[in-house]
Amino acid sequence: MTRSPRSGVTHVATPDRSGGTDHWGNRRDDRGIAAVEFALLAPMLMTLLVGIVIAGTAALGQLKVHSAARDGARAASVEPGIGCTVALDRLAGTEHSTGTSSCSTVSVCPGTVSTIAVTSTQTVTIPIIGSRTITLDADATFECQS
Repeated sequence: MTRSPRSGVTHVATPDRSGGTDHWGNRRDDRGIAAVEFALLAPMLMTLLVGIVIAGTAALGQLKVHSAARDGARAASVEPGIGCTVALDRLAGTEHSTGTSSCSTVSVCPGTVSTIAVTSTQTVTIPIIGSRTITLDADATFECQS
């Protein structure tokens, strides 16, 4: 604190914020803060990333099963009796196998519609936790063409 000789006003010295000291005059060291913040956030970010990959894998498998059911129902609407064969062949021909698959014919032509139901199991490997099996179901209906 300094006193001005003319006005009698007391001036308080403010700490220098740009020089890297706190208001007590101690030097601040910010070099490790980013590393500590990253160490705290990295596990949460990795968990989120793994969850997104697993959900994407399951969604891709569901799309494959639904596409196979749709192709089987379309084939059964033109030629009765081949719907499940087409659906299971479609699943067997995929680049990444969806696991064990089964098919059932719900309704067949001649009638109004042909409906195929496909069920498939897929094994998803989760790091640290291990493998889990999920069941994917889909059905599709097409109008009879005959």
